[in-house]
Amino acid sequence: GLPPGQCDTVIQFTVAASDDQPGFTLTQTAGLPSGSAFPTGLTLNTFLVTDASGNTASCSFSVEVWYFQANLNCDDLHQVSLGAGCEYPLGAAEVLENINVGCLDSYEVTLDKTAPYGNGPWVSPPVLTGADHNKTYGYRVRDPQSNFSCWGLLKIVDSALPILDCPDITLSCVVNNLQPAFLRDSLGIAHAFPTATDNCGNATLSPMTLTSTTQLDCDAAFYAVVNRRWTATDDHQNTATCLQKIYLTHVRLADVQFPPDLTLACDGPPATPARTGTPFVQVGNFRFKDLCFIGYNYDEEHTQSCGNSLQITRTWDIVDFCSLTETTHTQHIEIRDQNPPTIACPENLTVAATPENCRAAVDLPDAVVSDACSSPVGLTAYWADGDSMVATLSDFLANDPAQKDSLALLGVADNFPLGTTTVTYRAQDECGNTGECQFELSVWDGAPPLAVCKSGLTIALETDGRAFLPALALDGGSWDTCGAAVFFKARRVVAASCEPNNGFSDFVTLCCADAGGTVDIQLRAYDVLLPDGEVADDFAQSQANQCVARVSVLDTLPLQCVAPPDVIVNCDQFDPTFSAYDLGYTQTCQATEATVLTDYTGFNLACQTGTVRRIWRVISGAQDTLDCVQHIEVEADTALMRGFFVRFPDDRVVTNCMTDTLWGEPQIFGSN
Repeated sequence: GLPPGQCDTVIQFTVAASDDQPGFTLTQTAGLPSGSAFPTGLTLNTFLVTDASGNTASCSFSVEVWYFQANLNCDDLHQVSLGAGCEYPLGAAEVLENINVGCLDSYEVTLDKTAPYGNGPWVSPPVLTGADHNKTYGYRVRDPQSNFSCWGLLKIVDSALPILDCPDITLSCVVNNLQPAFLRDSLGIAHAFPTATDNCGNATLSPMTLTSTTQLDCDAAFYAVVNRRWTATDDHQNTATCLQKIYLTHVRLADVQFPPDLTLACDGPPATPARTGTPFVQVGNFRFKDLCFIGYNYDEEHTQSCGNSLQITRTWDIVDFCSLTETTHTQHIEIRDQNPPTIACPENLTVAATPENCRAAVDLPDAVVSDACSSPVGLTAYWADGDSMVATLSDFLANDPAQKDSLALLGVADNFPLGTTTVTYRAQDECGNTGECQFELSVWDGAPPLAVCKSGLTIALETDGRAFLPALALDGGSWDTCGAAVFFKARRVVAASCEPNNGFSDFVTLCCADAGGTVDIQLRAYDVLLPDGEVADDFAQSQANQCVARVSVLDTLPLQCVAPPDVIVNCDQFDPTFSAYDLGYTQTCQATEATVLTDYTGFNLACQTGTVRRIWRVISGAQDTLDCVQHIEVEADTALMRGFFVRFPDDRVVTNCMTDTLWGEPQIFGSN
């Protein structure tokens, strides 16, 4: 029999074998060997002996271990706290109150999660999780060998505190913003915020509840120490705290960096250290200028160059007040005039040429030259063929003496040719920077061209009874005194039905009403470029002259008509009014009367297909007649025909003599 609480016992035994010949072997074929821990119950040990000739014999014996039987006594109300992983496996040993019990490993523990508790259903395994937090269940412990059992109530809680990891931080004392978000997001210190974890869900980090700073002296290992207390709370309101220390280290001279050498524009703010930089310590991507126990000052020398250009030599003196050591650094700053002067450029200018030489003498416009840093020292005007003129710089009325500007005075330049010339003004300042501007100077010929018309012009009308006479054909040698190109427009002196005579155009239209007579046409010559089409009577009048040409108009064609072209059209697009097919009909001037006849003999009116003949009959004053014919061929739409079909009514059988005769009719499908 086993003592209380023991599940097995070690048993020693000896098995002996013998034979009349040496050389036999003894083996165990079942059970446990001697010295093993035998469990409760019956264990059968079997042995086999084999001699050298293969003869065998076997024997068996049983080992029975009696377990300790005891009545079980359970804790009436037992409380468990969820552990790592938010789980708790319930064991028999922790809920049984009696000391002398049997083998605990063999006891069965089950739970009753359905009220009322204690009467089942009993479920296993008895593992409790976060879903069971703050609940009360029934539990039962049973000895399966004796069937003894007991039960009680179980209260599940989470009393495990969240776990806080608060690593210390070491920083330079120059960092003037110790907010955790700045340390993490700007300086890249990942552990600026503690990490909080919990066995049973989330742990929420609360704001700091205590921050204290201890300022240390030069002899201490650190400049200062900042203490921060953090609190974390889990989902079940358990809290834990930790203390985080931030060690601020001293700045040494080797840590200090100096502002770089610079080249600055002269028109910017003053080159004070606020603009050009001061000594600093770099932490991450940030530069800090408050250097704790490090102090600095500077001296500087100025060397003036052209205009407001300046060379600054700034010497920094850096002192470590703890070690009483110092160092110096020289920063070079150049204030340079790199900006060109600006010119108040004149507007584009137009002048008239003199009639004597067709050139212009131009008083070039004066211009104000200004500069941000250096005074202007000169301005020169340039134009075609290398011509130039140097200006004289002068002050001007109401000029602000604090401004670096001057008035550039220019004189008269002779012999500007006709047309447009680009004039360039180029200015220079004290530092050699140059700026320029350009404007257009246009010289026009003030005298209009001489208009000369051709005489004795004759023009024949075309088959449509009209003729178009180009204005250029009327030119008999028009010319301009300054050699400018000459352009032409024309119009009738007296308006006609075929031309209303509203303005001057590129062509003059002649028609049957003019046949056999003469027409006076006014030719206008211009020495300016003309737009296409008609221009008004007052267009560029001062730059134009005119003359009148007399043109004879002949009609040499006999009685004649030209029908519009033949047409082939689909039946679904056919226009029975024929208005769409009249384009292109003409008749000569001999025709005094015209009629149109329509021949439908070749046209199927029902199907709207076939050929329609349209006959124009023209008649002259001598009663001569002439016909011209247009054929309009209307085709069937084969695509529509392919889509046409008929469904006939179904056959019917009538078995009575009712008067109902609605027995269906053909249905026609398809368009048109």
